[in-house]
Amino acid sequence: TIRIWNPANGGSCLRLIYGHINHVTAITAFADEHGRIRLASASSDATVRLWDLDNDNDDPDEITM
Repeated sequence: TIRIWNPANGGSCLRLIYGHINHVTAITAFADEHGRIRLASASSDATVRLWDLDNDNDDPDEITM
């Protein structure tokens, strides 16, 4: 589970993202070429998932290592 926090209002959890079946080992956020906010997460389940944070759909693009 990935949790998106809002530090501006005392740290409330804004969103929970489910998808990996093992521990998340790395995470980074970036703007893609279209200006959308994306999140890349890697897991010990041997996958990297790309999430579109500008979209409420939690269906990620998946890359298997």
